[in-house]
Amino acid sequence: MAANHYYPPLQEGSLRALLVVKAAIQTEGDAYLDNANYSDEIVTNLRHLFTGSKLKVKKERPKSVTPLDLEAETRALYDELMEFTIENEDGGLSTGETLNAIKTRTQLLEKLLGQLERSSEVKKYGQFREFVIQQMSAYLTADQRNEFMKALDGLV
Repeated sequence: MAANHYYPPLQEGSLRALLVVKAAIQTEGDAYLDNANYSDEIVTNLRHLFTGSKLKVKKERPKSVTPLDLEAETRALYDELMEFTIENEDGGLSTGETLNAIKTRTQLLEKLLGQLERSSEVKKYGQFREFVIQQMSAYLTADQRNEFMKALDGLV
């Protein structure tokens, strides 16, 4: 009984190109792909295909339907990135890949800290604005409050 297998179309030129890449990786090592002019996705797939490198994310983030709290979300991402580890069970990662992962992690942490500062400032501004409006409502009429709000919006 014949099994139903799908065989995607392959062109001989593509196959030859893959064989050249494989031979270069076997000769020069994984560093061959470090400066390749391929997209990140192609490089990742070539590494996986020819070196067996595996990167695993420890956990998935649940989807949320609640409104976005940028400060809390940024803190959660920061915490996850701090816990991120590279599992290199089969020794398939080169030193260069490991160093690139560490460098990328550090850059992401820096960006997240910057985002956390910005989100904190936005939150503080919102709290300040609400405080001013509440305090001014005790002293101003509704029309005066609306004029004040327009002037306040003009500052931002």
